[in-house]
Amino acid sequence: MGMKLGLAIAASLWAGTAGAATTTPTRSCRAEIGREASSALVSRCIQVSPATHPPCNSANPCKLIRNEIVRSCATPGIHAARVCRKR
Repeated sequence: MGMKLGLAIAASLWAGTAGAATTTPTRSCRAEIGREASSALVSRCIQVSPATHPPCNSANPCKLIRNEIVRSCATPGIHAARVCRKR
């Protein structure tokens, strides 16, 4: 293996793991705002999301769920207008 190729492989391996050491675990929405409030948020997300695998799950961070609601409500033709107006 040439020196340049070996350095390129080492650099790519280091780059792939460099971010892993600095990531912090995120709290679940349930842990963040409680079971009842997270269930309501998840229900709202499910009602508006057109995604086949939406992030509407209380194990995900609330920010991810809220972003999916905002994204979905901004999608033209969404039929859940009443849910989208609710803030």
